[in-house]
Amino acid sequence: PLFFAEEIKDNTAFLYEDADHMQKTLRFRVADAITVSDGCGFCYACRIETMQKGCVQARVLSCTPAQSEPSISVTLYQSICKGARFEVATQKCTELGVKRIVPLHVRRCEMGAKDMDRRRERLQKIAREAAKQCGRAWIPTVEKTVTVEDVLAARHELLLCPYEEERTRPLKSVLQASHGVKDI
Repeated sequence: PLFFAEEIKDNTAFLYEDADHMQKTLRFRVADAITVSDGCGFCYACRIETMQKGCVQARVLSCTPAQSEPSISVTLYQSICKGARFEVATQKCTELGVKRIVPLHVRRCEMGAKDMDRRRERLQKIAREAAKQCGRAWIPTVEKTVTVEDVLAARHELLLCPYEEERTRPLKSVLQASHGVKDI
């Protein structure tokens, strides 16, 4: 399994959030080999040095860029929705390789921006767990809620806004014409 380190310094990876699970459920021991990610696209081969309640320290043996990350940086601007729908969208988009998830407040949103911003911490945990489960070395960031005007002012190489009744420019042709784009 892949674990995310909360901190990596002086060739030591510090794991806090997964520590108890590693010890009690997975039964890792000192000297066991593990794979750790910094959450920003790098994987570390490590060996466990110490295990305490709430903290596992592992010596970094080697570092490599993750091979599982997409070459295109995708930011999803997702309209705010109630219930578990936004959580499911966060999980599935993380599994698909999205790098940033930005809640979008539009006129007909089901809930307010303040309510959404209160849920950010939970959504970030969902993104972390989804990244861990599918073997990604990058944890997408769940950012503060923005408006349509903010999206239009953002700098991306390509901005796509799917529309269900579009008949003249299918998504496939837009993507083919945008070959070489690295930020969508």
